[in-house]
Amino acid sequence: MLYLLPTFLSKNPRNPLYLPSILEEITPTLDGLIAESEKEGRHFLSRFPLKVKPHQLPIAILNAKSKDSDIPFLLEPIKEGQTWGLVADAGVPCIADPGSKLVFNAKKEKIEVRAIPGPSSILLGLMLSGLPSQRFAFHGYLPKETAPKEKRIKELENQSLAEQSTQVLIEAPHRNQATFDSLIRVLSPDTLLTVAQDILGSEEFAETRRVSVWRRKELELPKSPALFLFYRKK
Repeated sequence: MLYLLPTFLSKNPRNPLYLPSILEEITPTLDGLIAESEKEGRHFLSRFPLKVKPHQLPIAILNAKSKDSDIPFLLEPIKEGQTWGLVADAGVPCIADPGSKLVFNAKKEKIEVRAIPGPSSILLGLMLSGLPSQRFAFHGYLPKETAPKEKRIKELENQSLAEQSTQVLIEAPHRNQATFDSLIRVLSPDTLLTVAQDILGSEEFAETRRVSVWRRKELELPKSPALFLFYRKK
């Protein structure tokens, strides 16, 4: 059995009830955990009752640096009948997360996979933005360098206009300010832009404004997980 387990979006969650209570039933059944890092995996386990102490439960690593050839090794104990969990650093696994490769291969191996619902920054960001969500596209991270980043922003704005779809981006905390500055520089004045940070956390911030309004505001973004959404209406 492979469980897909949710975790908190924020390092300082406002309320532990954002995670489903069924996790307290599932975690004691785990024989091991697959996580993006051992530190975050141990931190996740420390919140729940286990058969053993958190530091004694095996943790395997699956992250952006993992190779496809690692997947069979990760699935081996599950194929032998053990119960393992898959957890991301934040939110739910497999959404903008390398865990999708694990699930794809688990299905090929006829391994039973169960997904446990939990907080997703993408869906919560859409809910908080007030932007149309009948059609949206998630693009992950923008290029790091300014010129290709701003070219990509313009491409996505054109896509939003043509498809009447909301465009969703995430960013590394240390690049929040640079990405925000590029967005308000490149996007059209009437385009609606949402900035959302620390969703479900103690310092949650989510505001939607026209780009022309953002340009008049002096906004300094903290180095915490951020989501940017924008929509260009015809």
